[in-house]
Amino acid sequence: MPTAVQLAGASFVNPLLRPLPAVAGLVAWSYWGGSLAASQNVIAAGGAYSNYAAGPGPTWSPAYGHCVSGVSQIQSAFNGTSAAQTCLIAGRWVSGGTGGAVASIESGSSLQPSFVAGGASVQLLATGVAQPTAVVLATPATAFKFFAFQAGGGNGATIYDLTAGTNATGGTPGNITSNAATNLLGGGTPGANNQQSDIAFLAHYNAFVSKANIDLIYAHVKDVLAGRGITV
Repeated sequence: MPTAVQLAGASFVNPLLRPLPAVAGLVAWSYWGGSLAASQNVIAAGGAYSNYAAGPGPTWSPAYGHCVSGVSQIQSAFNGTSAAQTCLIAGRWVSGGTGGAVASIESGSSLQPSFVAGGASVQLLATGVAQPTAVVLATPATAFKFFAFQAGGGNGATIYDLTAGTNATGGTPGNITSNAATNLLGGGTPGANNQQSDIAFLAHYNAFVSKANIDLIYAHVKDVLAGRGITV
């Protein structure tokens, strides 16, 4: 008896996962865990991930990567060249660092979200919108959560903690000042800062994603991560 039926020209959607919205500007989408190869960026326009040249890359668990700033992080091939940007992440701050004020989620480019050392808050810097004063959201960040960081496109800067249902806004409405540098993921350049984090999912849009679409993305990613043993 055959075990599968294949229909030419047909496509199927996993009925157990809530659908994703179609949002322009997506340059990175990645579930982290297992290895660099298994955690790759699946968006061709954003290029492949590599281990940061100054270190060995993240330490891999089955469903996330453990990053130490300046030592073990990911070098992306995409940059923040858009006037509006959004970073989505499922992650957490991890104790063990001895120096530095933040564990960077993205750094090197114009949108710079971070876990604040101590795990009691997250923050966002965005050139031209929220800099040098960061927008800070006071929220526990030592367990996995889903966060959205966004700025620009005529807006200020906003952080959402989708897991807790809280947010913070600030900055000056306007456009992000473009920076051609490619993004480091999970840390910053080598130095005294060795703050640490775990990342289970990361996406980057060169666009200001609507809150309604962020909610839809969160619902989808939450279900995927539940199947990988991560609760957000």
